[in-house]
Amino acid sequence: MPELIKSHNWKFRLSIKTYLSSQTDPESINSVCIHIAKDLEKLLVDIEKSDVVAYDKQEYMDEIQEIMGNLHLMSDLCLGKISPSQWEDYHFSGDFIGRLSNYMFELYELGDSRVETTKGISEKLLWVG
Repeated sequence: MPELIKSHNWKFRLSIKTYLSSQTDPESINSVCIHIAKDLEKLLVDIEKSDVVAYDKQEYMDEIQEIMGNLHLMSDLCLGKISPSQWEDYHFSGDFIGRLSNYMFELYELGDSRVETTKGISEKLLWVG
């Protein structure tokens, strides 16, 4: 599993390419969601231990937890834990790829956010690739 590492231009780095494929079946999408959610869990620990200022730290940790929750929901949809008759309750139309793309867009947007360190240095939060 790829490790999260500090980067020169970005505070943290998250490699997701290895999880992505041309497969669009629910099982493959579930695998992507599970792997990325696990990596985001590690990222939360790294952010907590980092020198990012407290107000930035909590804001971005909350956003990452929201993305993780969305990925877990997507996993439940893929695994059939939420029946198609309930999909409307989750504003889901059956477009697994579209939903995952939206979550990846949120992750990329979060990554471009700037954080301030306790040393007063401004850095982009997260390289996602």
